[in-house]
Amino acid sequence: MERLIETCADPGPGPVLCLLAYRQRQLPPALAEVLSRAASAGLLEVWDIGPLSPEQAAGLLGDRTDADEIYRESMGNPQYLKVLAARGRAHGDSGATVGTDAGLAISGELAGLNHTSLAAVQAAAVLGEPFHPELLAAVADLEVAEAVRALDTLTRLDLVRPTGSAAQLALRRRAVGEVVYERLDPSRRAALHQSAETALAKRSAPIVRRAHHVARAADPGRPEHATTLIAAARDTLYADPVVSADCLRAALSLLQEGEPLHYQAQVLLARAQLLTGDATESRALLDALRSALPGGSPQDPCTLADASRVERRLGRIVEAGAIARSALAALADTATAAALHTELSDYAYDVQDYETSRRHAETAAATARRHQDTVGEAKALAQAALAHLFSADQAAALTRAARAAELIDAASDPTLLTNLEAVHQLGLAEGIMGRFADAERHLARCTRTTWTTPVT
Repeated sequence: MERLIETCADPGPGPVLCLLAYRQRQLPPALAEVLSRAASAGLLEVWDIGPLSPEQAAGLLGDRTDADEIYRESMGNPQYLKVLAARGRAHGDSGATVGTDAGLAISGELAGLNHTSLAAVQAAAVLGEPFHPELLAAVADLEVAEAVRALDTLTRLDLVRPTGSAAQLALRRRAVGEVVYERLDPSRRAALHQSAETALAKRSAPIVRRAHHVARAADPGRPEHATTLIAAARDTLYADPVVSADCLRAALSLLQEGEPLHYQAQVLLARAQLLTGDATESRALLDALRSALPGGSPQDPCTLADASRVERRLGRIVEAGAIARSALAALADTATAAALHTELSDYAYDVQDYETSRRHAETAAATARRHQDTVGEAKALAQAALAHLFSADQAAALTRAARAAELIDAASDPTLLTNLEAVHQLGLAEGIMGRFADAERHLARCTRTTWTTPVT
């Protein structure tokens, strides 16, 4: 850089062409002065290189389902595109090599950082979210004053930027954090995750934030780690079943077969896999759980209910009905019984036994109502509406559909997440009944509600 400044300032007797690419926020003051003088003398031509267009980015990314998300995260920066596209690819994949090459420029920005600044940027990469300087100091094992000075340096270098809140900072882009994180030694990475979990626990942070770090530095010698991961999985099961499944896999790596928590984690994992659309893996796990029970041991009705849903998703309608009937025989008047009656109503509808479908749907609605499960009641009422419609009782069908709509419209999105199929079922029933405006409204809400599971 010093040689470049000298050349630009005093080019010598012959003509000299200097080509310089830089980030405006990272331009050193001395070079900025030289460029300012060159511009004043009419010797400087400035080209602002903008981001890639979505079409240009598609040429780099190829046919990927997450192409739009990567483009938004990268803001069209080709280096960031390559780094984020390589994330999660197998080692040896050509995409991973491209990501490694693209990360070299980001790694180069870390050259020359002192120990304190490097520790701070590593801690920021492990946190992976906006942070307060005091939290960063705790994670990086620095004094607060040291951390603040390091953050001042990193801000001048444009590695760290203020966020919307004046007290919060974050790495320049997610891709920067990805590169820094991937280049951490495994022991250093685990130590920083452990520090992050401890610091967040002291600040009473939500368990999901803590679980992110526990999953990456889990200790089999600390039973509370498995408990934390399972609790976080329950919290995210419907809102983000992919995260829930990750937490459960990490928890299972800490638990021994035969422990009560091991069984609970497996049941939850099967449910999370079903919610992510991975019905085949969910079925395999549920089959293993059921076959592992000692002879004569009662089957868990909740597990059987999940197994019935899986079989129906896989198109095994007869098996789904048989499992649901088996589970229902072991249950009294419970919320799970309502769900099983709903499964049996679906089964009867699929085989065009509309009277049986109506009977199970009405029973499910009444049972769900007694247990204050309004969304479950709405789904059962929508099923009953279809059964009444195909039994030539249009008045009853309209009444059931109207009541289901009242319950769905009054429910919050987080409540609907626990049974999003209820909204889909209602929209389907309204569409068949010719209530197209209501059907469109409910199906649109179904697609707007954040959920990763394909509605089937």
